[in-house]
Amino acid sequence: MLQTKKKRHQRVRSEGTAVTVKVDERSQRNLEKFYNSTNINWIPVETQLRKWTNLLRIGKKLTVEVAFTYREDDDGPSSGPLRSAGKRGRVSATSRMLDERRQYILEEEETTGQAATWESVYALMRCAVRSCPHRSDWCWEDPKDKRHYKLRTPHLERLIDFVDEGGILESHDDVPGDIRRDLILESQAGRKAKKVDTSTAELPHSSTVINVLPAQNSSAPVIAPFLPEQSSRKPLTIAGPRETAVREYCKWLESRATEEAYKADFRKICQVILENHLDLELILEDPDSGFFVQRGIRIGTARRFLRDINEWANVLQPNALLDLTNE
Repeated sequence: MLQTKKKRHQRVRSEGTAVTVKVDERSQRNLEKFYNSTNINWIPVETQLRKWTNLLRIGKKLTVEVAFTYREDDDGPSSGPLRSAGKRGRVSATSRMLDERRQYILEEEETTGQAATWESVYALMRCAVRSCPHRSDWCWEDPKDKRHYKLRTPHLERLIDFVDEGGILESHDDVPGDIRRDLILESQAGRKAKKVDTSTAELPHSSTVINVLPAQNSSAPVIAPFLPEQSSRKPLTIAGPRETAVREYCKWLESRATEEAYKADFRKICQVILENHLDLELILEDPDSGFFVQRGIRIGTARRFLRDINEWANVLQPNALLDLTNE
């Protein structure tokens, strides 16, 4: 059992304990738990470690991180700046780190006149609703429909950056629109994935397929969509090297964006596709935005990539056919 320790004549209080369980396997999500004191419920941690036993056997690395947060008690006497070691020995490394961290927080609060950014963000987004379906320590509550969206560490870090850059975050209604959009899209993608998993086995997997056929009365190509029910379906065929098609498509998507963050994400998704030896035809056969999200791609970028393949092929295909004719 953990116990709170403090120096003699020093009044401090625990602000919580954060426990993170993770494995170096991209397909697995971290387990994040937060407790208001040093009393930790280890049952979820043990359960998660048991689930990942097979990953440990194949050489994956399991990590458990426990972070204790302490704050000087405002009701007690002020401790002043760091004290040098007295007659009884040197100051321990742990105590020195806590003192340095406390001093950093105090300096930040004195500079801004407000509490430390991370502290205010975590406190505001703390989920205290027992009936929350996510059972998460932090959630964003949509002011319109009161629906909860789970906040993970990357989301909280973006909120902290938003405040540090001058943004106002005093309520859940102040959460920036881009973060709201990502949370909603991630939630929708998760629900769709669960719906597919629970569907009956006899239902065939359907995907959007476009056949490229030559026109009967002209030299221009015809993009003819076929419904999934039709038995004679042909996949989309793009002329030329497949790797080149991936790069050209990503450049086309990048050209339609104006902000560098969007452009960088399209370059990143191109790299992910080539590293996994995928191509546009294979992706259309089994579109899965979750595959890209698990590899660090924003959900909006992943959905846009899947959505616009057909539109791009409609523009590209006439040029591709002309190239074949010239050969």
